[in-house]
Amino acid sequence: MASIATYIRAKPDDAEYCLKIVENLMEEEDKNVRKAVAWALREISKRDPEAVYNFLIKYASSQNRNTKWIVRSDSRKLPKNLKIKT
Repeated sequence: MASIATYIRAKPDDAEYCLKIVENLMEEEDKNVRKAVAWALREISKRDPEAVYNFLIKYASSQNRNTKWIVRSDSRKLPKNLKIKT
């Protein structure tokens, strides 16, 4: 997860590729990994906020508390027109 921030800065057009990696950890129980996922999503959203919005909207109705935390955390950082209500 830590390398995604560096990668997306170097290749801002690869948001979809990065989101595929993040997808594998959306239900992670480890707090530090969840924080890293949230950070990676924030970095991706700086380059492609709509891609992150579309990604998070898929998880907005999840019942998993860890996933909900990630969605809430990153939704707050999206532009106003892309906020997700959880």
